[in-house]
Amino acid sequence: MDKKWTYAVVIFVYLSYTILATKRNTLNDVSQFLIEWEDDGSDMCYQMTSATWNYITNLTEYNKNKMLEIHSLNSKFDRVSWKNAISMRWNRNLEPLTQRQVKLLSMKRHYALNDTQFSELQQLIIDMKDIYAKARICTFKAAFSTNCELSLDPDAQRILAKSRDYEEQLHVWRNWRDSVGPFIKPKYQRYIELINESARRFENAGYEERSIYELPDLESELATLWTQVLPLYKHLYTYVRRRLVQYYGTWRIKPDGPIPAHILGNMWAQSWKHIIDIVLPFQGKRRSDFTSEMLRQGYTAHKIFQVAEEFFTSMGMKPMPAEFWRHSMIIKPEDRAVVCKSSAWDFCNGKDYRIKQCTEITMDDLFTTHHEMAHIQYYLQYSSQHLIFRDGPNPAFHEAIGDMILLSVKTSKHLHRIGLLNNVTDDYETSIDYLMEMALDKVAYLPFSYLVDLWRWNVFRDGTNDMNQKWWDLRFRYQGIVPPMSRNENDFDPASKYHIIADIPYAKYFIGLIIQFQLHESVCVAAGHVGPLHTCDIYRSTEAGKLLTDIMSVGASLSWREVLKIATHGKSSRLETRPMIEYFKPLQNWLEIQNQDEPIIGWVISRPESVQNERLERTNSATHRSCGLIIFKLLLLNAILMTEEKDTKSSSNSRTLKLICLTTLTFQNAAYIQIYKYSRLGQQEDLYTTSTVICVAEFLKIDMLHMSIPAVTYILMTNLMYISAIHLDVLTFQIVNQLKIPATVFFSILFLGSSFRKTQYLSIVILFIGVLIVQLSEIDDRTTKNFTDDTTKITSLSNKTIGVVTGLVACVLSGFAGVYFEKILKSTSHSVWVRNVQMSLLSILPAFLTAFAQNWYNISRKGFFYGYNELVWIVIFLHASGGLIVALSVKLADNISKGYATSASIIVSSISATIILHYKFDYMFACGALLVVISIPLYTFNFNSSKIKPLKLPSEGHECYI
Repeated sequence: MDKKWTYAVVIFVYLSYTILATKRNTLNDVSQFLIEWEDDGSDMCYQMTSATWNYITNLTEYNKNKMLEIHSLNSKFDRVSWKNAISMRWNRNLEPLTQRQVKLLSMKRHYALNDTQFSELQQLIIDMKDIYAKARICTFKAAFSTNCELSLDPDAQRILAKSRDYEEQLHVWRNWRDSVGPFIKPKYQRYIELINESARRFENAGYEERSIYELPDLESELATLWTQVLPLYKHLYTYVRRRLVQYYGTWRIKPDGPIPAHILGNMWAQSWKHIIDIVLPFQGKRRSDFTSEMLRQGYTAHKIFQVAEEFFTSMGMKPMPAEFWRHSMIIKPEDRAVVCKSSAWDFCNGKDYRIKQCTEITMDDLFTTHHEMAHIQYYLQYSSQHLIFRDGPNPAFHEAIGDMILLSVKTSKHLHRIGLLNNVTDDYETSIDYLMEMALDKVAYLPFSYLVDLWRWNVFRDGTNDMNQKWWDLRFRYQGIVPPMSRNENDFDPASKYHIIADIPYAKYFIGLIIQFQLHESVCVAAGHVGPLHTCDIYRSTEAGKLLTDIMSVGASLSWREVLKIATHGKSSRLETRPMIEYFKPLQNWLEIQNQDEPIIGWVISRPESVQNERLERTNSATHRSCGLIIFKLLLLNAILMTEEKDTKSSSNSRTLKLICLTTLTFQNAAYIQIYKYSRLGQQEDLYTTSTVICVAEFLKIDMLHMSIPAVTYILMTNLMYISAIHLDVLTFQIVNQLKIPATVFFSILFLGSSFRKTQYLSIVILFIGVLIVQLSEIDDRTTKNFTDDTTKITSLSNKTIGVVTGLVACVLSGFAGVYFEKILKSTSHSVWVRNVQMSLLSILPAFLTAFAQNWYNISRKGFFYGYNELVWIVIFLHASGGLIVALSVKLADNISKGYATSASIIVSSISATIILHYKFDYMFACGALLVVISIPLYTFNFNSSKIKPLKLPSEGHECYI
């Protein structure tokens, strides 16, 4: 008979039992029900697990459909079983073990819904998972890239873990949330309605979830635990924030405030282990990655699994059965697509257990294999229990056991014993580094693992209004974490976490963190360990193995409190934070010393939940000062222009005006790129479109006398300049920009017939060499530092190449346009005003066409002026006023002098970038910049004569001075 019909018959039988159970609910009836459920349930579990395994290890549409078909039958089977268990649960004549079986069966969630509602709920969960799985984001600076296929894992996760570029981290953080939250939110709101309906036996779904822990007030118990570990977390938090402030600067992180959520090396800021390079207490004392030693010793995937198995058998525990080695997937197949995420599998038949893992020969995979094999060991130990008892006594135990094993495996003592470390170094500094690394993974995870279900339970209780605000309220209150930009109810940031949208309760991870240290202390005592708890290794301890066997073998047949009593030899049956605090006590003592000068341990909690507004206020304060300075400069330049128009024949006036004009150009050029970069940081929730800035600047140029150059050439050059500025840091952009001078020299000779002294040619050569030296130097601009991933390195180099190439093309176009404009100004009688109005009018149309061609989607969706703030307007005014200054420079001097004036802006940029943006540059960069500076007076000073040689232009006999 086809299995599908077999399951249909099974379901029919259970429907019959539902009717009979209301009439015959004797002890014999219950026992018979449980016996039949055990047989049919084991078979159903095996079929469902097999179908899932087949799909996960061979991603075909056929396997997917078979899996969904079996899952549908299993849901129907579970619903029938649940209805029978509910009808039997209230029989007080049942034996304790039978009563517990019935109780656990009746705790299955969602089955109180009718068929239509149940199907709708299942479909909603599937749809939300599907949105999550298919979500993709674009690479950073995607306007110049076609790669918009970055997935959460591994792409986005890897970038947040390895990148130290504040803007790139922000881009990934924001776009992942924007790609899932708004699409999931309406489905999640309906999910909440249905989930509460399914828990109608309770006050809301939160009460139903908490009931499995068999505590009258789980929320109060968890709140007490959190209060006990809070001092440890606050000291860790304070130290980490201080190091982040030192790294990123006070402009981005306030020394006593919360930490932006995107710079902690993890999509959800739940683990901070990836920023160990920033916060490591003692450089050079951290235990090195022993992957190279594994490779040297010829480790294979099979050997990694053998080493993990030997850890358990050395304690007298069970070896892996033959089926495990025969059926497990321990390397990635080359002939089919698979899901590589590591997992342990129990096929419910008492003999078939497997691990699915795409093993690589790395330290991390060695640890992961131990963790997954701990799950298999748990399966083996409770395999003789009834099917309903083949699980942990509460949802936290399985993960707690796996993580507890790693507390031994990761010690230097254990790694030395298995031959992967040559010696054991347990000096104070090494211990603090090790504990810091562990704390970044475990202590940092405590508040997040606690607050996720607090948020869910609040939504179950209070409804779906203000869900996003409540999420960030909890993140701020418990983690000290805030979003790096403003968020509102159009966003749905909780959906960025898979467990929330996949209907997976999360409190088990918080409880598991507490339990793992309780169990670790117990097995270390059994092993006879002496010394700090963080140095304990239970490897080869049969006493520890016996205690673990006692804990695991009972499965869920006893309550978790009874299991804790076994683990602690009767000393305690409660959750206790003392072992965890004891484990990290040396680190906490060290942190207290490091933080003794801090005015606040933790974060100021009386301020708004986002630092974005405060950051913008600080930005606006600087903006107001800048605005005043710029307005002053513009008034001064207007006065200069009026004077120049009235009296350009006065030699002394001309020299004075020339000096003022070139000096102003120097500061304008330095300020322009700095404030442009700031404007790309200050407005971070959605950045303005740079092409619209060019359009607005063109309108302003009509009134501000921007330099007249061929319109199309000018627009092309300006857009290329923006692309270059986006892809390069401030200093590199300024240096590349200096190549305008050689281009200007070439076009001056070609168009104007200019001639130059030998010292001027020498200065140009020195300038070019200086540019090359700076370009070859390693500039630590905090964007490529610590990129160890090859793909990330390639991407970083690719972005820099784009910036350099577009910058060079812009320089050539600038040289051409500038000399062409100079020739027009000095060979005709038309005023600067007329020429500027003419060319500005010609530039507006191409500017608008370029803006809409490049950014039609953003402009049509958000508006032309979306993202504009005071900083953006400063950029526009600097852009436009730069044209006025250049026009005067060309009129009073020449294009080459103007170019050298912009070179002087390197000094200003270097000083401001070092102070404000925290750039660091090496001696090679300093030497190159020095050559650029030396070339400026070398060009302008005439060693042979103080006379200025007039150059006759072919048209109308006008003179220009070189």
